[in-house]
Amino acid sequence: MGAQKQDRLFDLSVSRTFFGSPDEDARKRTVPFVIMLNSARRVKCDEAKPACKKCVSGGRTCQGYEDPFVASSPPWQAKIDSTSMNRRASTQSNKERQVSVSRQSAIKAVSPFRVPDLEPFECDFAQCAKYYFEIVHPTLLSNFDHDKNVRVAACNIRDINRPRFIIHATAEYLNRVSVAQNALPSSSLLPAVRGQWNKFHRYALEVVQDVNQSIERDNRTPLTMTTVLVRIFSLINAELYMLGPSWRAHMIGFLAFVKMKWTLGGILKSGMAITSTTWILTNAIIVNTTSPASNQIMPVYEFPLDEIEAVFSLRFYSELPCPTVLFLCMHRITKLRMRLADGEPAATIQPLAEIILDTIEAFDAETWSEPYGVPENPVVRVLARAYQAAVRLYAIMTMPPCLSVVTGEIYRKAPARDELMGLIREVLPQLESKVALHWCLPVAGVALADGPVEDQEVLEYIFMGLKQDVEFYLPFHIRDTLRTFWESGSTGWEDCWTEPYPPLC
Repeated sequence: MGAQKQDRLFDLSVSRTFFGSPDEDARKRTVPFVIMLNSARRVKCDEAKPACKKCVSGGRTCQGYEDPFVASSPPWQAKIDSTSMNRRASTQSNKERQVSVSRQSAIKAVSPFRVPDLEPFECDFAQCAKYYFEIVHPTLLSNFDHDKNVRVAACNIRDINRPRFIIHATAEYLNRVSVAQNALPSSSLLPAVRGQWNKFHRYALEVVQDVNQSIERDNRTPLTMTTVLVRIFSLINAELYMLGPSWRAHMIGFLAFVKMKWTLGGILKSGMAITSTTWILTNAIIVNTTSPASNQIMPVYEFPLDEIEAVFSLRFYSELPCPTVLFLCMHRITKLRMRLADGEPAATIQPLAEIILDTIEAFDAETWSEPYGVPENPVVRVLARAYQAAVRLYAIMTMPPCLSVVTGEIYRKAPARDELMGLIREVLPQLESKVALHWCLPVAGVALADGPVEDQEVLEYIFMGLKQDVEFYLPFHIRDTLRTFWESGSTGWEDCWTEPYPPLC
């Protein structure tokens, strides 16, 4: 019953009086079709001819003033007995000729205003809009009379890219169902909403086709390239939101497009697509840390470190409050992991790893500064120390044994793990949202494979609190991945992340 009730949230109820029923009298069947269509859209029809002004201004083909029960036989039309049909036959031919002329005039009048590639099935769009405004953001409607921006947004909804809107609204719905069912978002685990999965993939394919067509045009202006990047970004966002299979492919495509058609520096100069580019670049670097060394998002390694630094240091990220210098160290460690996996001798990698560890040790959270200005909040400084400990621990678990310039001894996992867990315990009560620790927690989880059981239990408790914060499948994914790893008896980083895993969705 619960799944059926949630499914009904996506059903756009249409009155039976719109379509008619076998028992209705004939006069209800003679309502002009254009008026009926506008009534379904909840707008008043002015009955202007040859096409009503509402259809012309909305960029739709006005269907004219045909009686839909005369000119055609749609599947929902009730049967009309032969006596009634014979009685109307004498007047039907003249009316059909008038309707034909009216329809041709209407199509000709509105054809310059039509944009077919932005008009998918109206019913799907209407369902998603209804769900969005009634369930996802009901406050928008409550502020309609008081907030001019809300009214403008509602008026402009017909101008948005509809396939993109549909896939995001559908992904939002599927994610809420998965959270309610305590299951990962998967069509096999949520069979009751399989139709919504089909809808998502159908419209995602439309967005992909639109992106490919835009790339083929090769119109390299900042605006057209921004449009391509924003649409790929939408696909990545929606796929990650429901653990779809194509998010990595879209990330690779996004970064490859930036590399071939643009540059990170060009994006910064243009001031366009900065948010989406920063988000994808940051996610790609984070995802590579929790992916097998042999299965990386390769285009990210083609960007110089100074360009990555310029992009990441633009602003403070509350969901990733990692200092820029430590973020770059994280990226450099992953690149060395890849070289080790390719067979490069550990003796060659060790001195490079020690240089990175020296950089990590030299970082001081108290004197930390950034171009954007570090927030004046003591919690931010503690988080910076937590990320310092996490990046150090990541290097210790993935690099050959290295000497510390501070102590002159080899870095060891257990002390670094205990330091990170201590900082997590210190900062946790001060955080409004635990999402800020999203990368530190998996790092600590791998190190706890041979650590105290009570620390493993603390980590699981935090994941469940994180679930309440974000209402998202991600904590389930983290918890289940680490549980499987702990039970396996393995302790290596590569043994945990046997497939690409997105910790920052």
